[in-house]
Amino acid sequence: MLESITIKNFRSCGDVELNGIAGMTTLIGRNSTGKTNILKAIEWAAKTATSSNHVDEGMNSQPNSTTEFIFLINLEGDRYRYVLDVTFSKHIVHQYDVLDFKCTLNECLEVYIENEFTEIIKRQSDKVKVEGWDTNIDLEEDIPCLKSIIKLLPKVKVRRHIDRLVLFLGSINYYPLDELNGRINQNEISTDIVKHSDYIKWLSRVKTSGTPARAISMRLLHMFLNSEEDFNEVKDLLGPKGLGVLSNIFINIPRILGELDEGDDTSEKFYLFRFSPYSEDSGSDERSFGFNDLSFGTRRLIRIVVSLIYDKSSIFLIEQPEDGIHPELLHKLIPLIRSYSDKAQFIIASHSPEVLNRLEASEIRLITMNRGLTNARKLTSKELSVVSDYISEEGTLSDFLDSIQED
Repeated sequence: MLESITIKNFRSCGDVELNGIAGMTTLIGRNSTGKTNILKAIEWAAKTATSSNHVDEGMNSQPNSTTEFIFLINLEGDRYRYVLDVTFSKHIVHQYDVLDFKCTLNECLEVYIENEFTEIIKRQSDKVKVEGWDTNIDLEEDIPCLKSIIKLLPKVKVRRHIDRLVLFLGSINYYPLDELNGRINQNEISTDIVKHSDYIKWLSRVKTSGTPARAISMRLLHMFLNSEEDFNEVKDLLGPKGLGVLSNIFINIPRILGELDEGDDTSEKFYLFRFSPYSEDSGSDERSFGFNDLSFGTRRLIRIVVSLIYDKSSIFLIEQPEDGIHPELLHKLIPLIRSYSDKAQFIIASHSPEVLNRLEASEIRLITMNRGLTNARKLTSKELSVVSDYISEEGTLSDFLDSIQED
């Protein structure tokens, strides 16, 4: 699990530290204080560290400055400290006489052994030193080193540590849960009808790229075809005994016969997706709809639950899960998410009193902005000592948080 992360010089995060991270951590603060920047920083650093490609400029850092990320991670009793420094500097491409940016990486991986951190990887620019290997590895200065070491030194003795770290960091995913102009982002769902040949192509792309598979239809279909247990778990969580938004999810498998040549009996298999909304008085009436025809809030809940079961993320970075969802459903959703916090961690950005009131005070991080820079802090020991009395005698946790932010 992630114990802490320090973010330096990423967008509005000049020097932000989240520590004491447990199963659930929630970032609260007014608009434009940097909650999203914290989530995106964690995702960007994790994906960069586990990439084998050249670093992109997606972090929008200032040129000629260094962005630093420090992860403190505990994986089944083994503690790791991983440091990633990224520097973009200006330089002139003389033959074209244009300004370009050069990226240089420095990395360090340490393992906690006998009460101290011991360095097992030290990377400076294009030189990488690995414990147990006599010579430096030469590597392009803008390509992260972890996956390169796995490929170049498959039998190096610290390989076990690298594999575990890459698996953990590579499974950190950001969930903006957004929709474009009130409709579905096409990266998340393509259609309510899926050809089997398109599913096979999608599966091949996912396996090749290693990127998260965000299409709702494809993820549901993959569970339907390969993991009945996961598919039924999604239905149960969304069904009457769970969130109570769907009574059923149907994936039908008719066949379309094309124009056949004489003696040709081939046909194209396809899958039809239908969703039946749940209501207590619906009885046996199971009207079904396509995904796009469901309500905004129902679509959002389906995306959350499908991601929760299918993705197997190590850390879910979730952006405002409350949008479009009725307060009574939020009182079910947050405990549902918490029930999975023994398998994964959740870092959530939220404005909702209903979300906050389902949390423990120790799970809150107050996010503020001062002179253009984001700040993050826990509740102080004094605040924690009085919050339970406040909740029992005066108001809710969200009321308490409002009062101390006003101060």
